[in-house]
Formats: sequence, C-alpha cells, structure tokens
Amino acid sequence: MLNVCFSVSGLINNEEKEGISTENIIVGGFSQGGAVALYTALTSPKKLGGIVGLSTWLPLHKSFPQVHTLTHTYVYRLGLWK
Repeated sequence: MLNVCFSVSGLINNEEKEGISTENIIVGGFSQGGAVALYTALTSPKKLGGIVGLSTWLPLHKSFPQVHTLTHTYVYRLGLWK
C-alpha cells in the first residue's frame, strides 16, 4: 500500500515540475484505488485540489494519526475520525 502511495506522490511531483499547481490536482479512485487516493492526499505535505473516493476506506487507520500531525487535525475537524 505504501509503495503505491509513494508512486502516486511521485506522479504528483512530476506534474508539479511540469508547472501544474498541486491545488489543481485531484486524486481519486474506486475501492483500493480510493484507499490509495485518500491515504496519499491526506498525508501529502502539499495542498491538493481534492480527493475522490468511491466505496473505499482509510487504510492503516490505526497508525494514521501519527503519520502527519497537520493531516490529523484536518481529519478530526472534518469528522472523519472518531
């Protein structure tokens, strides 16, 4: 799972190098692809344009709060984590 998330982050970095603002990038997926999109976007140090997840879940949810402190705050604020 983490390897795929790193790959998606690499794709985001490549697009940014080509001049596309990360705020114009939306990541998304269905099922496991949605899980990758959620995890990648919520742990990204960059502000992305959005996340789309259909029939999905937040992977590695037990260790998620420790992954990224800023993201942790947003997840609680959005009511996605209880």
